[in-house]
Amino acid sequence: MQGFVVERKAGWDAHGLPVEREVEKTLGLNTLAEVESFGVERFNRLCAESVWKYQAEWENLTRRMGYWTDMKNRYATLDLEYMESEWWALQQLWKKGFLERGYKVMPYSPKTGCTYSNRDVAVGYKEVTDLTCYVRFPLVAASLPPKLTDLLCGAAEASLLAWTSTPWTLPGNVLLAVNETLMYVFVEVTEAGSAAAEGGSDRGPKHPESETSHFRPGEVLCVAEALLPDLEKKMFSAAHKPKVVARLPGSELVGAKYAPPFPAENQGEDCTQLWRVVAGSFVDSKTGTGLVHVAPMYGEDDFLLCMSLGFDLSRPECQHVVGQDGCFMGNSRVPVSLQGLDVTCERTQEEVLDLLQQRERLCLVEQLTHSYPHCWRNKNHRLLRYAMESWFVTMGDPTVRVRMQQLNREEVRFAPERVKDGRFGNWLKESRDWCVSRRRTWGCPLPLWVCHKELGGCGAECCVGSSAELRSMLIPGCEEVMLDDLHTTTVDSLQLQCSVCSSVTAMSREPYVLDCWFDSGCAPFAQHYDTKDNADHPVVDFVAEGQDQCRGWFYNLLALSTTLFDRPAFKKCLVLGLVLDKDGKKMSKSLGNGVDPWHHFNEEGADAVRWYLLGMCAPWADRRFDVPKVRSANQKFFCILFNVSKWWHTQWSALPEQEKSGGDYSRPGVLNRWVLSRLASVVQSCNESFEKDQFHVAVNTLETFVGEDLSKVFVRLSRAHFSRDPSLTFQPGAKTRCLQTMRTVLLYVSRLVAPLAPFFVDTLHRSLMESLTGFASPNHSVHLAAWPTPADVSSWLDPLVEKQMGWLLSLMEAGRALHAKGDRPGRLPLAQAWVSRKEDAESTSHDELAQLLGFALNVRKVCVLSQEQFQEKLQEVQEPVLAPNLGKLGARYKEEAKELLNALELEFGPLIVNDEKKQKKALAKKGPGSWKGSNAEKALQLLQAEGELVVETAGKTYNLHLEDFNVSWLTREGFSVSPEAGLVLDLTVNAEQVSAYLAKEVVHFVHQLRKSVDKQRLDKGQGSLGQVFLCVVVQERKNGSASEEPVLTDVDWSVVLQATMANPLKSLLVQRPDPKVLVDCEVAARDGRLQSLEVRGYGDSCVGFRVFVRCVDVVEEVDMWKW
Repeated sequence: MQGFVVERKAGWDAHGLPVEREVEKTLGLNTLAEVESFGVERFNRLCAESVWKYQAEWENLTRRMGYWTDMKNRYATLDLEYMESEWWALQQLWKKGFLERGYKVMPYSPKTGCTYSNRDVAVGYKEVTDLTCYVRFPLVAASLPPKLTDLLCGAAEASLLAWTSTPWTLPGNVLLAVNETLMYVFVEVTEAGSAAAEGGSDRGPKHPESETSHFRPGEVLCVAEALLPDLEKKMFSAAHKPKVVARLPGSELVGAKYAPPFPAENQGEDCTQLWRVVAGSFVDSKTGTGLVHVAPMYGEDDFLLCMSLGFDLSRPECQHVVGQDGCFMGNSRVPVSLQGLDVTCERTQEEVLDLLQQRERLCLVEQLTHSYPHCWRNKNHRLLRYAMESWFVTMGDPTVRVRMQQLNREEVRFAPERVKDGRFGNWLKESRDWCVSRRRTWGCPLPLWVCHKELGGCGAECCVGSSAELRSMLIPGCEEVMLDDLHTTTVDSLQLQCSVCSSVTAMSREPYVLDCWFDSGCAPFAQHYDTKDNADHPVVDFVAEGQDQCRGWFYNLLALSTTLFDRPAFKKCLVLGLVLDKDGKKMSKSLGNGVDPWHHFNEEGADAVRWYLLGMCAPWADRRFDVPKVRSANQKFFCILFNVSKWWHTQWSALPEQEKSGGDYSRPGVLNRWVLSRLASVVQSCNESFEKDQFHVAVNTLETFVGEDLSKVFVRLSRAHFSRDPSLTFQPGAKTRCLQTMRTVLLYVSRLVAPLAPFFVDTLHRSLMESLTGFASPNHSVHLAAWPTPADVSSWLDPLVEKQMGWLLSLMEAGRALHAKGDRPGRLPLAQAWVSRKEDAESTSHDELAQLLGFALNVRKVCVLSQEQFQEKLQEVQEPVLAPNLGKLGARYKEEAKELLNALELEFGPLIVNDEKKQKKALAKKGPGSWKGSNAEKALQLLQAEGELVVETAGKTYNLHLEDFNVSWLTREGFSVSPEAGLVLDLTVNAEQVSAYLAKEVVHFVHQLRKSVDKQRLDKGQGSLGQVFLCVVVQERKNGSASEEPVLTDVDWSVVLQATMANPLKSLLVQRPDPKVLVDCEVAARDGRLQSLEVRGYGDSCVGFRVFVRCVDVVEEVDMWKW
């Protein structure tokens, strides 16, 4: 709409766990071994087919929700060209030195043999109960610092006490970590204790509590001081409280050596780095003992700590003690009784604890219920944190990290802005190496080949960047092989020749596929299928995804763009909140609180769903999906807009053709100029909101404009131009000007709404353009129209006319408020109204505004007065109420105030109090009271004319001024007044008003009848009701009998006939029914042949009526009297 070419290619993420799991469920497979037995080639083929299983459904949903994207020219991550682009990207990283081999602790499923990303693991957590233990790590006395040796002098044995929730990792222990800033204490057990504190946990029948809480006399244990009270409750009875013998900071423990719980039989010669105390920033005093056992192969923090200390993890002592099958290995570090046991089984945990107890290393065992990650494929399979050989993109390199932060800070705009330096910026500061390899079958193969020395090769490594390069490396005679697929089963069947040593047997590909997040990170350039010009493709202007993608897709995009092209991947990023259920819970299948979009598209419509979600809050805030509010959004906006457009089409189709195109329609009317001025403000506000991604503000602005300004003000007042009231005399062409203005407004509103809710406004825009041009065309779509800009509508801004309309609206509001105070029927016209003129308005504007006010308030005549004339009018319709200001008079005259009040009463009559209780108090205290009527007028005239009131009594003279009195006004009977708004209403009623009142009631009642009949006819497949025969019998409610005088005049009866589309020749009006006719009417009303209407009366001049009505289609040949 703004004239830009926007390429919106549909993209299909074809690799990753969801696809694999879908196929595995279908085949009943759960492990990698089962997949390999089934056949990787067959499995991958089924995965490729599964990607397109829901293609038609997704495309239908995409179209139905109004998601603009090109489905025909789509891209998919399984396409040959896309995968080639990924290979090209990986080769560029290889050439720049950003791709390296190494170890990384990753979530790993020994049952399936697959590694997972942390994002995959997030959906697989389960609550489980595990055995945890507190374990002794005896200190080596020779390694202790002198100060600590002196403090522990005489201690039989000193041990470090550590807690672990994974006892199976203890054979892999190499270090203990402490926090250098925490204080640690050594506590001595003075005598043997076997009873645990009341409420402590046990391990079950095999290990009773008396066996697991075991100490030796005189032993000393080291724990964090902050955790000692909690440990006392768990480990010691009241009779065996520990005694603190030493206290020192964690920094003084660093370097101390200890004996591992499971020492290797054949340890290496140089073990100075192993089994010692080191500092770890991840250690805290929240749980455990303040000491953490470190096994680098089974914990990410453990692994990173060892790497930072320069550990050689290739040493046998640091290698795995658990195999990839999840079972203890048969090496020297694992006790024989544990070898071959599955570490994910509870029995294995018990075996480990038995060994610890036998070796007197176990202090306490307790149960812990916690959330533990399970396999995404099978929720019954536990995952291990397992160090795997992997390939990394070195995002942790300081140069890369700094450059990413710089690009993010200088060239990327986020909405909300706080994400740039907050959630996303903090993640960039701590960015780590990105593991891009996965042990799976379905994915883009890692294009790295190694010439293995053990197979007679040279050890060279090669990264292939395209299918052409791959073909060039094939062994002689295979160059013409067909490469129409680059998945593992294809490329692994090829034999490459080493470019260094020319070996034809030693080259094999690294057995990994690429992380599917690498797939998505390549999307900005890989979707174009052009590896030669990847760097020439422009930076993406805009991306949008959920807030969880700050560590996912947003990061991957920036990481690859920085390392490949040294530029940002996108210019602007909109971070979206989550859509939750009505209670604020995340939607999921397990909770059964998901939403079927098709149901709501079919019930409320896609427009309503979009409008509701966009309008409820800012895009980056979480939102709760509540079905009743979706319906409310539909009613608040689209139902109103539909009714407004329907009214416009009805009036436009009724307008004579010569009036539609002829004449000068420069829109001089105040109402037209006002709505265009308001529209210009809306256009400006919406443009600003869209630029700031504050779509909820734009929605609220449009809702207010359509619901209030357009519907409640413009359309309601515009009906005056189409009214049959002879008292309304607008300028020639007013109808056409009104409808043309309204069409302009609807066109602009349609264009503003189009990006938010694209369906209904497109239909509306096409119909409006057809009425404007005289023909239908696909080019009339709202989505092909120009976007409204503030420059387009700046000439419509008119502060003066908005001020004038503000005056009119305030008078309308005041009139409705006055009407609400009384019991006058709304359709009973008022004879006259007087309003105070706005001095800055043109006289022609006053004439139009007065007529619009008269129409809005149902007033026959509106007189616009100057402010002086209006004040005079107020004095005519109000009588003053004058009361002495006792506070001021008492403060000034003190004891003489009573004499003054007596003198005033002699002059102007006694003070009157309406309330009897107040009257008694006033008589007793000589006040408060007031003068009304002529007495008040007399006193007020003297005060206003002379400026003061002179009162003499008992030889004293008092000079009183206007401020010595409280002046209020009482409205005379037959009037209603709002002095603040400048409005006076004449409430008197005459026969002409009663006739008009009755006509309006009958018209309204017949319209309701027509609606009811129309609904029945439409249900039967018939058209709407056209011209009708109308029979109306009017009975006046007065002294129990009908009036002899006609109530409904001929003029108003003609209005009824026109307004109800009644045939004037066969329609009947009976206003003097004799008693027999009334009886027949009553019977017919009870039988349903006639409809009856009660018209409420008002005062003596309008006593009320009972009206009998019959409305029949003219095509029916009926006698109106035969009921």
